[in-house]
Amino acid sequence: MKAIKLIVPAMALLLASCERDTELDPPAFVKQPVLISYISPSDALIKAELSYTVPYFGKYQDTAERIYDAKVSITDEGSGASVSLAHQANGVYAVNAASLPIEPGHRYTMRVELPGGFACSSSTTVPPQPKLDDLKIVSWSMGDKRQSNWGYVYWPFSLQLNYKGDFAENEYLFAEFMALLEDGPFGLYEENMWFNNSGLAGGTGAPYKLFGESQFGEYGTADPSFQFIAGTLWIVDENYKAFFETQYQNENNPFQEPILFHSSMSKGALGFLGSYTLIQGEIYP
Repeated sequence: MKAIKLIVPAMALLLASCERDTELDPPAFVKQPVLISYISPSDALIKAELSYTVPYFGKYQDTAERIYDAKVSITDEGSGASVSLAHQANGVYAVNAASLPIEPGHRYTMRVELPGGFACSSSTTVPPQPKLDDLKIVSWSMGDKRQSNWGYVYWPFSLQLNYKGDFAENEYLFAEFMALLEDGPFGLYEENMWFNNSGLAGGTGAPYKLFGESQFGEYGTADPSFQFIAGTLWIVDENYKAFFETQYQNENNPFQEPILFHSSMSKGALGFLGSYTLIQGEIYP
């Protein structure tokens, strides 16, 4: 045991003598083009935004260099029809959607060519069009009146929606609704709902179950009664879903960790072409 006690400090001293500070240069920055574009049958314009990446190391930059001189086109892979997007301002390119109708189930490819010959592309298949008739309120629950520590009086409530339409496993269902409740003679009041499992992946078979919850504040003296919900039902492709989720990570904070930016572009470029469909309306019990 005495021999071991003598060896351990000696080893620690040896390891400590081997330590030294080393300065490493950051990796060389290579500027890459970035495309952000998402298309939908509901949009009047087909738009794309083009810029270059900015270095992560060095002086913080909150703006990116825009690309003004690219050639941008979009093609319907089924029909072969293609149109060019013209530069509008600040790196935004656009064309009237009537020039190339965006249809559910069709596959589209957007191609970007930069001066010097570098070209890249990304593709998307437009999800099916959702239908309000396929969305039903299957349960509704209003909790007992409660009062917060600050004196706020409210009723918690929840509901379940079932969607009987179908969509592919790489497509996702989102719900954005508000509940309309009546507070006796005081009229209708709106409360935004939060769906804790919004973004359901398809391909698992209907019905797809969405669970929403919120709370209704005391505006008058009567107990509130549920009337209907109003809002939007979305089906989005994988590219648009990934982009949508990164927006909640971007707080414009120079001290935050880098966002893992989703990309489906070819040839090392960054960005994506995504797609979505939506329907808006009211759903009654």
